[in-house]
Amino acid sequence: MVYCSVHIHSEDNLRTEASVIRAVRDDREPHPSDLFPLYLMCHSRFLQRTYIRLSGQIQVQIQLGPLYRVKGYPISISCNVTGFTGPPTRDFQFILKKPNMELNIISTSDPEFAYGVFSGRTRNKEIYIQRLSGSSVLLWIKNLQENDAGDLLCVTLHTGGAYYGDYDDETVLSTVIADTLEASYSGSPSQSLSEGDPLQLECQVSSQTFQHTHLMVTWFLHGEEDENPRPIITLDKDLTVRPGAGFEDRYHAGLIGMDKVEDTTYRLKMPQVQQSDQGKFFCKATEWIQDPDRSWTQIAHKTTTACDVEIKRIGEIYILAWPLEGQVDSRG
Repeated sequence: MVYCSVHIHSEDNLRTEASVIRAVRDDREPHPSDLFPLYLMCHSRFLQRTYIRLSGQIQVQIQLGPLYRVKGYPISISCNVTGFTGPPTRDFQFILKKPNMELNIISTSDPEFAYGVFSGRTRNKEIYIQRLSGSSVLLWIKNLQENDAGDLLCVTLHTGGAYYGDYDDETVLSTVIADTLEASYSGSPSQSLSEGDPLQLECQVSSQTFQHTHLMVTWFLHGEEDENPRPIITLDKDLTVRPGAGFEDRYHAGLIGMDKVEDTTYRLKMPQVQQSDQGKFFCKATEWIQDPDRSWTQIAHKTTTACDVEIKRIGEIYILAWPLEGQVDSRG
């Protein structure tokens, strides 16, 4: 049983004290070559550790967990390091910890680092590291699988000299969630309207996940001349309604609206359509979860089939004229 008291006056004194503590705990005489530990550890009689964090030390920080994500969707996890000196670019490794084993996933410095179950996915770029800066990276998994769940370790490699700080950090990628998000449109596949007619469309959206998630639903219009679909109106995850770009004036004039009917129905209302509204209307649902760092992350999305809406012009008069039968021009 060991009791210890540490008095820190300088870095040299700190290294000496740390060496003595380590030697006493190992029941041997201290030696000058003892490595400086990552933390000074004082053991109580209940063998509980008290950690004394040191200023100016290397610190690795991975995204706070637990993280809940949906099978089959992409995921990114951030990791960064601070407090280091030397080269501005650090190397990183990611390791998945399972009961009784650790599986190497990927490394910025070693292309052969990945364990067998991950080697093919890293080789095909289904798993890769995106470098945000010399000291910050994102781990990307394009297609999350059930076996990817576990304790995820981010490690920055030691570049020489004494160890001084915390060279790894850990987060929990919790059990991968099944994809229960559903979105559907069951109305007519096409409608033919005239300018000024009302249009009303409905889609059904639901999720059966056991986690606390929020849904966001957007109605889109893909016109004949649109390169990409345009969002008309959105019911956001906080239940606020937002018009899409180009539809703001009509929204504020009450000519575009969106209602949630009961629990699963989202109704688009356009009291007076315009000729520019001609095109394909569809609904997109996204599912969001709030992570422990209070940020919101999209974890799933679904898109419905479309309704093709034709808008006929009104107010155009066509005049056809032709000579009456037997009429003779008497001029000249």
